[in-house]
Amino acid sequence: MTKDNPTKSEELQELTLAETVERLSAVNYSFKDMALYVGMKKSAFIKEATTEDSAIWTAIQKGRLKAQFEIDDKLAQNAKSGNITAAQIYKKSAEDKRIENLKAQIFYGE
Repeated sequence: MTKDNPTKSEELQELTLAETVERLSAVNYSFKDMALYVGMKKSAFIKEATTEDSAIWTAIQKGRLKAQFEIDDKLAQNAKSGNITAAQIYKKSAEDKRIENLKAQIFYGE
């Protein structure tokens, strides 16, 4: 973790709403829990969280992607260094993502 990636609760309170939601989503908090933490009504938060391209929706997606990237990056590093288990997991994960991408192209034209 870098210095600009706070993990202590007092540091988390100093972040903007979007930054806070990003960090909370990175550790898989529910919409209800995130709403409670940031002091929003649950219904208002859920509406924003499920409205594509809203600031909160974007922060949630960004937080999840950043967390997944950090995990995948570490896995790739371990696989490259010769860790057989990491290499097996990396290969399986890469194949799963390739299949997801093919499904998205076929079914949704993405």
